[in-house]
Amino acid sequence: MKFDRTGWITTVIVIAAVGCASTEPSTASTISGTSSTDAPDGPSTGATTGGSGAPAKPNAKEKDASADAPSSSSSTCSSGQWCLLFTDPAKEVFGISGITSTDVWIVGSRIFHFDGATWKDPIAGDPWKYDWSNVYARTSTDVWFVALNEAPHHWNGAALTTSAVQDPPPPLLAVWAAASNDVWAVGGEQQGSYGQIWHFDGVAWSDTGDRQLPWRGTGVWGTDTGVWACGNGIAATDSTLLETAGGTSPWTAAKAAFPVGQGAQSVWASSSMDVWAAGASVIERFDGSSWSALSTSPVTISGTSRHIHGRASNDVWIVSSGKSADGGVYHWNGTTWSDVTPQPKADYGYAAVWESPAGDVFVGSVLGDVLRRAP
Repeated sequence: MKFDRTGWITTVIVIAAVGCASTEPSTASTISGTSSTDAPDGPSTGATTGGSGAPAKPNAKEKDASADAPSSSSSTCSSGQWCLLFTDPAKEVFGISGITSTDVWIVGSRIFHFDGATWKDPIAGDPWKYDWSNVYARTSTDVWFVALNEAPHHWNGAALTTSAVQDPPPPLLAVWAAASNDVWAVGGEQQGSYGQIWHFDGVAWSDTGDRQLPWRGTGVWGTDTGVWACGNGIAATDSTLLETAGGTSPWTAAKAAFPVGQGAQSVWASSSMDVWAAGASVIERFDGSSWSALSTSPVTISGTSRHIHGRASNDVWIVSSGKSADGGVYHWNGTTWSDVTPQPKADYGYAAVWESPAGDVFVGSVLGDVLRRAP
């Protein structure tokens, strides 16, 4: 089995497998750095719901069902600068994935596609019907979406269709695809005793029956030799990474140094010899033989790490979120970490990050903004 490369973690399983400094923008907005305010507390850092573990929705802003389409600004920004691309009235962005910087998908309370110039919602009817938690774009004609309260959906390049899983559908938080007939999703009930792992073979979805993920699965990613999945745990034994080679059972576990009751939130890999897991303020890295903690010094991660993505072992991005003053955007260049949080910082922080093959970085905030950082 051959896998495309793209990835996430909390409890991990392997199956063989951003802003310019500035002021509040009007047209093409540039944003710069990190400021915190004394706004009311937002979601608990322990509560997660989406994409690599999207944070619970803050009470500060509610959905406005009468809101129009999102506002957007110019996609042009200077090298190394953050620019505001999009503000969603839904007030949440939990997942980002794409093929190029002109073929990008985001999910939250709604689904939007960016073609490099405009944002479009492919769903007709009630835009607030679903809580979309994650998206994975394998090709422009093979894009998968999962939600907390709806069956997986698939985009074939022309239309969005439902991919039936069960009735009622299980809450799913993350999805990854090696091929059109080899798709993986993880999730589970918020107060469940274990996470669930689902597989699509091109015809139907099936529950793998594996119950090693604690509480609920929050992340899944694959490499050329396997697939990794993770789950957010609540006990000391829940900070476990699981792996299975060749896309078959049995799953095997490897202990990782995540805080008790938190575990990893996201997993991503550039190769089978370079797998990353992020959760709380801990970053773990797998070199093909063992896991080890990677210091974030001189940076201190604000809040809880929510999502990780990158292009290579020396180009990795992490976003974090938490209470109103928490959250940030961090970059690993192969030697050290740097804090590249857009300024002014979004309240409650960021829940999604995706880097294009060309190095454009897109981040989504808990309150609905999408920013792009030019390479």
